[in-house]
Order: sequence, then structure tokens, then C-alpha cells
Amino acid sequence: MFSKSRLFFLSLAFLSTSLGAVSLAADLSPQPKGPPVPKDRLAIVLTEKAALYELRAAFNVISRDDIPALLSQDAKTLSNSTYLEEQRNFVRQDLLAEGSYYIVSLQYLVESGGADWPQDKASAVYEKDAEVKLEALKQRWLAELQSDGEDLVAILGDVDMVNAWTEGQPAASGDLSHFADVPDLVAAAVTQVTSKN
Repeated sequence: MFSKSRLFFLSLAFLSTSLGAVSLAADLSPQPKGPPVPKDRLAIVLTEKAALYELRAAFNVISRDDIPALLSQDAKTLSNSTYLEEQRNFVRQDLLAEGSYYIVSLQYLVESGGADWPQDKASAVYEKDAEVKLEALKQRWLAELQSDGEDLVAILGDVDMVNAWTEGQPAASGDLSHFADVPDLVAAAVTQVTSKN
């Protein structure tokens, strides 16, 4: 991500110092067991955790290859947790900060003129579209996280699209599509724990 921009190094330095010490409460101690969490509720929380992991992988804080194992462990821990909502609140706080950082980093990249726009339209068109879209996405991101919104992965997918534009691609695909596999990762983690119950 941001491989062609000078802001990549600033972003990486910021993230490595600010996120290196971040730990979720779920990582600190074993959770008391309770009744099984409803499958749909577990999937919502795991989707948010997967989005957080994918954000961190996009900034090279964790390896993308580790995400399935992390989600699997989260599914086991949370499937009978009495503190599911508390854990969700911690994850959503981290998502608020880290997702906002992703959006704001792209805004700075666009404003500084560091983007490498695709060649199918004039650069000025992409630049204006990116500015408008990122501002709207930032507002949606904040609103989703202040409510009980569940549209976070779709918003991040739209941010990925703008990121792809800044890398000279008209669409997010491959390494520039960070969140496309979240539904499959979550489904696999949920299936793994619910098949054991």
C-alpha cells in the first residue's frame, strides 16, 4: 500500500510507534465461559476484528497470512464469552482510530500531490473525485462507528478503491483489495467453532 508515495514511510513510522503497544482486552486474560454466543452475533464481532486485522496488515503491522489463525483463535475465545459486547467495544475503538488514519493518510496523499493517478481520465478528475469521496467516507466511517452500524467492510472497500486510484489503478484488486476476503475469513472461523458445539 502507498508503495509509490513518500507518505508510506511516514505512515509506517507512525503506525509502528502508535500501534505497536496496542493490545485488545481479549488478548490480556482468559475470558469466563458463558452460554454459546448466537452465530450471527459472533459473525458481526469477528467481521469487525477481521477488518481491524486487515487494516493492520495493509500497514504491515501484522502479516496478512496470520489473519486466519488470529480469527480462529478469536472465534474460540468469543464463542462462549460473557464479555462479547465489551470486546466489541474495544475493537470498534481501535477501528475508529485505525480506519480514520487510513482515510486521512489518503487525504494527505491526494492533497500533497503524491498520487499516481490512472491514465484513463485526467488526473484532475481523479483528484477531485478522491477528495469528495474520501471526505464522504470519513463521515460515514465515523457515523457507522458511533452507531451500531455493520457496514464497515463496505466502507473500507471504498477506501481501498481510492487507494488503488492513487497507485495508478482504476479499481482495487489483488494486493490493493485488503477487505474482499473478510466474509470468507469470518465464515470459516464461525463454521469452525459452531461445528464443534
